[in-house]
Amino acid sequence: MFITTNLFKKISGSLLSMFALAAFTLTGNYANGQTDTSCTVDLIAGQNYVAGSVDIVRNGDSVTVYYSTTGNWFMTQTHLYVGDCGAIPMTRGNNPKVGHFPYGDEVLDSVTSASYTIYMPDSCFCVAAHAVVHNGTQTETAWGDGIDMGGRQWATYFTCCEPTTRINPCTGLAIQCSPDTVIGYVMGPKSNGVTPVDPSRIDPWRATGTPENDDTTGTINFHTLGYGGTLTLGFTQGVIEDVPNAPDFWVVETSYGNPDCPSYPEKVNVEVSNDGVTWYMVATNVCQNGMVDIAAANDPDLCAISYVRLTDVTSPFGNTDGYDVDGIICINQPGGGFKVAPVHPASGQYIDDLTFIVHESNGIQIESTSLSGGSIYAEITDISGRVIAKFEDQPQMSHFFATDQINPGIYFVRILVDGNMVTEKILVQ
Repeated sequence: MFITTNLFKKISGSLLSMFALAAFTLTGNYANGQTDTSCTVDLIAGQNYVAGSVDIVRNGDSVTVYYSTTGNWFMTQTHLYVGDCGAIPMTRGNNPKVGHFPYGDEVLDSVTSASYTIYMPDSCFCVAAHAVVHNGTQTETAWGDGIDMGGRQWATYFTCCEPTTRINPCTGLAIQCSPDTVIGYVMGPKSNGVTPVDPSRIDPWRATGTPENDDTTGTINFHTLGYGGTLTLGFTQGVIEDVPNAPDFWVVETSYGNPDCPSYPEKVNVEVSNDGVTWYMVATNVCQNGMVDIAAANDPDLCAISYVRLTDVTSPFGNTDGYDVDGIICINQPGGGFKVAPVHPASGQYIDDLTFIVHESNGIQIESTSLSGGSIYAEITDISGRVIAKFEDQPQMSHFFATDQINPGIYFVRILVDGNMVTEKILVQ
């Protein structure tokens, strides 16, 4: 049982920076636990003709790759690679070295089928299936349809993965607090609309796992979207649950030196999905870090999500390159993530006697101690989510923020420490 997707395994070097993925596609109904018995893609000749198909079927620790042509197309050569995406034989210009592919036939007598059985115990692997085909009047290069390899020559590859059994998102949830899969991304340019983003800042896999939340200048632990760029992340073995009357996950951005939003307004829109097909906008213009509530989708049947899509909506400023995604972590989930603390009857929100927020007449006092010796993060945002101030200390924090420097209105103060979150709504008059 396999699914064919444009899902990434991690690919290093310049090849990764050139990929631009669009829709997430499946062969079979993955949401209902049903899939086709093989990975199947079209065999595309000359970029414009469907000349047949490439099918993959597993048998124990081996897979068999079947080439088949249709109509009047015949094969005279095949070159096949199956394995880790990062090891596809390539030139420095990201063009495939088909002569270095380990499987195939250099000479075929105008056949309509060919097959190769390969030891492949991995549950997810890349396939680059090349052929030379003709129809009696024209000869063309053909590839198994998929993702462009990024070189000047036309060439594609695809990924074949065994599906993960996914618990019905509305009964018996399997909670997963951070994404572990890159479904796809489309790069945007820098603020001038032309210059590409520095390749060292492009690696969508940095947005998986638990966010580092490290804004130290020079530390690259993020993936840059570029202006108008998108990134889609998935939760392979679980979901994020819609917890009633509470935020469900936190989108974390990296901005060197912890600037506030007015001085460094990098923003993103957030969409969610439980099947990778139907998408719901749940947050717009999230500036730097932001909490997201799945209930904002306004769909009572959306009780959990398995995919998050981030789209840069930053208004161009300076020599910048858009939103820098550090990662996503769940909030209030049964399986982990940050917990929202109960209300302290005297001083507002609290976690324990060492972590609390006190709203005084002329300002906000933030106090916290990490019992584990870890980092403490705090931020003050306005009602639109704009970050007014951010603080980070380890293992103790004590800050007083004078409210005479902000306009009257409603503000939120949040502290993250030792896997807990405290949130307090403040009215500044």
